[in-house]
Amino acid sequence: MTMPPQLAHIHCESDWHRLILTAGGQHWHIHLSKK
Repeated sequence: MTMPPQLAHIHCESDWHRLILTAGGQHWHIHLSKK
């Protein structure tokens, strides 16, 4: 999965959670949970 440049700097879990919450993405949550 290639990451957009603006996401390339995200390394820590808190940044990911903030991103997911900001995006309001239930789909992201489901997608990440399947891994």
